[in-house]
Amino acid sequence: AGKNFDQAVALQPENAELYYERGLNYYELNQKQAAKKDFTKAIEIDAKYIKAYLARGDVYSDLADPEKAYNDYSQALSLNDKYPDTYIHWGNFRLKNNDVTGAFADFNKAIALEPDNASAYNYRGNANLERGFWQDAIKDYTKAISINSEYAL
Repeated sequence: AGKNFDQAVALQPENAELYYERGLNYYELNQKQAAKKDFTKAIEIDAKYIKAYLARGDVYSDLADPEKAYNDYSQALSLNDKYPDTYIHWGNFRLKNNDVTGAFADFNKAIALEPDNASAYNYRGNANLERGFWQDAIKDYTKAISINSEYAL
């Protein structure tokens, strides 16, 4: 897949989506620096590319650079505060940084914006586990599975 992305980027060097997709591929391969570089390039091409800000924020979070992660998540939120995935990324960042209450609020916001977002229920289930609310976690996981059976795995 990597060679295909490289060829596509060579043919369309101003296509932000290609850099973003290649960055996701690098991220999945745990090549965080390469992923960060591609997400940054996608943002340079399209300064309003919310998904690239969120993905780069995840990289910064993984690389233990919470200030840069915070900045990217904030930028994504400023571009569109109605995009549920922004709150999911924020929530995961907060959960990782021991702000369980903030994470829970973010997942609730994502669910309010998109009630059938299985990912939001799954992550809210994680937040409920952290809070010690086992029954609520089970309800959230069950809801996530009812929306998308892949969460049963």
